[in-house]
Amino acid sequence: MTRLAGPVIEATAGGALSGHRAVVSLAGVVIHAQPQTPGHCGLVAGITRGAVSNGFPATVQVYGPMCEPTWNWTADLPLFVGTDGVLTQTYPATGWVQQVAVARSATEIFIDVQPPAEREETLSLPFAWGDATPAAIGIMPPGLVTRVELVIETPFDGSGPSLRVGRSGALEELLAAAQVDPAAAGIYETSPGVRYASATPLLLSIVPGAAAAAGNGLVVITFQR
Repeated sequence: MTRLAGPVIEATAGGALSGHRAVVSLAGVVIHAQPQTPGHCGLVAGITRGAVSNGFPATVQVYGPMCEPTWNWTADLPLFVGTDGVLTQTYPATGWVQQVAVARSATEIFIDVQPPAEREETLSLPFAWGDATPAAIGIMPPGLVTRVELVIETPFDGSGPSLRVGRSGALEELLAAAQVDPAAAGIYETSPGVRYASATPLLLSIVPGAAAAAGNGLVVITFQR
């Protein structure tokens, strides 16, 4: 039997609930948390004490230690919300991310629901000296650009090459020509901190240089929604 040692709330189950699942509180009921549902983000109330039928009172532990002899966690690692509120120590690959507990041992966790984490995503584009310019890297959704990495794999051999990353009308907004040397292999990185309020096409401007015959690389843009 699960030992309960932390504060709890009681709420009506908005569906059949399993024990030891993360739940969200919506419209006066609690239901299994779904990371693929944006409307559940930030609404995790706690973890169910046990299984409950639809319409019956559910006991939800909101903080503190909880033990269950059938668990087999790795101690000192965080627990996240998985599909249908299942607890997991694997960082979720999709959907919103929220840590709800930390494992104290294989069979004990400490519930401490954290704010949702910002998920990092990327846009990338391989490029070469002869590509049409400006080249479309991708559509940046509303969010914050945290990092731009431009990798020169084969140095550009033209005279006066330059590369810039930005958007239409502001081609140096994320990476300026002065911040990268296309004639030298390497990784060039910036931390723009630029936030876009709406979907924005991002572009790579390529000037291969006079008499160019070689040069290629990869640009990677990291952002948070």
